[in-house]
Amino acid sequence: MSAAVRECRLRREHSALYPGVEPEVWEIAANVVERLHTRRAWSLGAAIPPSGRLLADTHFEFRGGRRQSRQGSHTRAGELATG
Repeated sequence: MSAAVRECRLRREHSALYPGVEPEVWEIAANVVERLHTRRAWSLGAAIPPSGRLLADTHFEFRGGRRQSRQGSHTRAGELATG
């Protein structure tokens, strides 16, 4: 996997909060965000972590790449809803 691609892995203890995301499996973070955004788009009552990120740092491990800035990122819940 290229260092430019950011990956994430859901921690098992938080798996109930992220239906459709397999715990303990490395995936491309952008793909996971897209899936979660799609699921949350129909569920307006879905909880968003206090950080405002769909992939909460306390729920996921990350490797490779780097977190994008707000201007280039689609990882924040509000930006996904609008952009």
